[in-house]
Amino acid sequence: MKRAAPDDEPAPAKRAAPDDERAPAKRAAPNDDLVASLKRAGVACAVIDLDSTIWQGNIESYRDCRVLHSPTELHDPDSGRTLHLFPGVHEFAEALRAADVPLAVASASPADRAAARALRLFGLTPVASRVRPGSKDAHLKELASELSLPLRSMLFFDDLPHNIETVRKRCGCTCVHITGGGGLSVAHLRDGVRRMEASQKQASSFSSFFKQSQAPAAAPAAAPAAAPAAAPSEPEPTAATGPDAEDYYAEDEAALREIEAADADREDAAFLPDMFDVNNGYGYPNEAEEGACQSVYWTDGLMISRCMQGGVWKYRIENE
Repeated sequence: MKRAAPDDEPAPAKRAAPDDERAPAKRAAPNDDLVASLKRAGVACAVIDLDSTIWQGNIESYRDCRVLHSPTELHDPDSGRTLHLFPGVHEFAEALRAADVPLAVASASPADRAAARALRLFGLTPVASRVRPGSKDAHLKELASELSLPLRSMLFFDDLPHNIETVRKRCGCTCVHITGGGGLSVAHLRDGVRRMEASQKQASSFSSFFKQSQAPAAAPAAAPAAAPAAAPSEPEPTAATGPDAEDYYAEDEAALREIEAADADREDAAFLPDMFDVNNGYGYPNEAEEGACQSVYWTDGLMISRCMQGGVWKYRIENE
């Protein structure tokens, strides 16, 4: 006959569930104003790198991490190694979900299966993935084709400057460089939305800029025919009389056109410097030697270049 266990005897510990049975990490609450910004900007997809962007280190070194210890920790009991997800990634992903913006992955890692398992256990569900060695611009183009999305509607996040520059030049995507070692966060998503809205604004300005520069000059207004002399009569009262009447009615069209042209010149003078800064030109030093030149990718195969001439920057548009 088996002896009954006393009431205070602890119950046997439950067996840990295998990795396939573990619940994914809990989702953070979305940020309403960011969700509204994502929708307003028309972001169609957010594409993220993996290694050193959403988690610390390379997934190749954590192939056997299968046990979810916390929403940001994936553990390998045998080796004692732990893959750490950066703390801001869940909030980033939840903002995308709340705005109905799909998540996609572009990584040059050869460990595609380990990456897919880690993403699933962390509760991240990309709609498409390219996890294999290769260039990021090729990955982005394949993703855009698979999802039937224009490249310009995609946000791209990566920790390597080379990947950011390559994708920006060859795909025209809005790109955000993940710096500082803290990984992807909702702050980077906000930055991406701001950059995309600035890019849309500059595209609109680009169209207006060239329409104005190509528009034919307006023909001078014909002088009105002289009216027949009328019998003198009492003048009717007007809103303005005397020497200020002409200014009041703004009848001097030539003067108005001159004022408008001066305003347009001032706007054009600031246009290219503003676009240079918006497209990451702010990262270049303003102090430079005579003859030094700098350039940034602008739009549709065009570059904005500036060269130091006579102690001032001279800006121009060039083909890539």
